[in-house]
Amino acid sequence: DRPFDISLGTGNLIEAPQQSSYRKEFSVFVTDADANPVSGAALTFSATPVAETTNDPAYAKGYWLWDEDDSIYYSVVTATCANEDLNGNGRLDVGEDFNGDGQLTPGNVGAIDADANTDENGQALINLNYPKQYGAWVQLAISARGESSGTESVDSMNYWLSVSTDDRSTQGAPPPSSPWGVSANCGDTL
Repeated sequence: DRPFDISLGTGNLIEAPQQSSYRKEFSVFVTDADANPVSGAALTFSATPVAETTNDPAYAKGYWLWDEDDSIYYSVVTATCANEDLNGNGRLDVGEDFNGDGQLTPGNVGAIDADANTDENGQALINLNYPKQYGAWVQLAISARGESSGTESVDSMNYWLSVSTDDRSTQGAPPPSSPWGVSANCGDTL
């Protein structure tokens, strides 16, 4: 068993398998020290809100505005806010409910394939599924993990949930505004 590297990435396409949800495909490649594909590598995945400790926002507040010239809605972000789950345990602890809504914001808003094995090319395809209402408003940390020679390999990327062009191009029918409101204050849900 030789040590290996994991590379995680995605493209610019998004699917809408149902009217209320999106699916985003990610590719994961596993290679050995010589950049040769590693087939049969067992991988696990996670998709959690960006940690508060990264200084990156986990969610945004805002709304959509129609652009007459381009005939498309674009998001107007009024505030970017940190993940309320300060210790990453998935439970609402004392001092974590900054916006007063009684729950962790943004919380886990989607589901990613839990595990996969690489094919003969060292590649695995995984899907992230999420409700459309979170598109443009949540940033997730997508991670792929595997173990080789007793050492864990990890690759992670931050990903703002996408909204399809189709859902942004019908005047009078904008995508949903942020579930956490439109005010410029992360301390409320207005």
